[in-house]
Amino acid sequence: MSIKKMLALLVLLVGSVMLYAQDEQEDDYLLLLPKNEVNKENIVDLQYQALTGNSDSLLKVLDYFRFWNHNREKVEFWELIDAEDGERFSAYNYSNHCYSGSRVSSRAAFWLLKDRQERDSNSMDPYVSPEMKAFLESLDPESLSANVDSISDVDVLKDYAFKGNRDAAYKLSKLCGDEDRHQSLLKIGAVFAKSEYWENSRCFWLRIGAQNGSKECIREYIELLKNSTDTFDNARAVFWESQLDSKN
Repeated sequence: MSIKKMLALLVLLVGSVMLYAQDEQEDDYLLLLPKNEVNKENIVDLQYQALTGNSDSLLKVLDYFRFWNHNREKVEFWELIDAEDGERFSAYNYSNHCYSGSRVSSRAAFWLLKDRQERDSNSMDPYVSPEMKAFLESLDPESLSANVDSISDVDVLKDYAFKGNRDAAYKLSKLCGDEDRHQSLLKIGAVFAKSEYWENSRCFWLRIGAQNGSKECIREYIELLKNSTDTFDNARAVFWESQLDSKN
């Protein structure tokens, strides 16, 4: 057998071994993933149930978009839903979506602090960036409860609202108009990178305020969701009603 033929056979053999190893690695990787329980027959019902606050349905939907569908905006949408439901891991994940380029945003800090609520207040996640650590240390706790009645500067109000001030978010909602009820209201505020498109939106600030824990914002946000023509919006109203009941 000629040297050229031997080399050609060797290349084919090495290539076959590498493909086999790659297939084995992919099989091992797939074994580590959660089982996919979402299909075209049940995905609408699972999403509807997830939006009402059903944690089992939400986990299935979130895992589907995290590991199987690979849709980044859908992952962000559902991680925000999960964070609103009180899931600490998703609050941490969503905080990572709230960056403006490399710049830490106030809302990133808000969700990271939500993630840390169940930890020792002096602990810091080792994966938190130095920029985020510095930002958290610079936050003024009084801004969360500051009286905003005399503040007319919209940019200052936005900063307070993003940091978690309830009254600032509600005041901003009063300065904005209503949305077209024929669109999905849940898309408003779901992808943080698009926030600038919604900052003149009443629905956006009511949602921010609801996340901040404002009863007034929750009540008015519920009304918007209930009156929407989108059934997913209606489903989310059920969740927020349960939150309002728990605060009374």
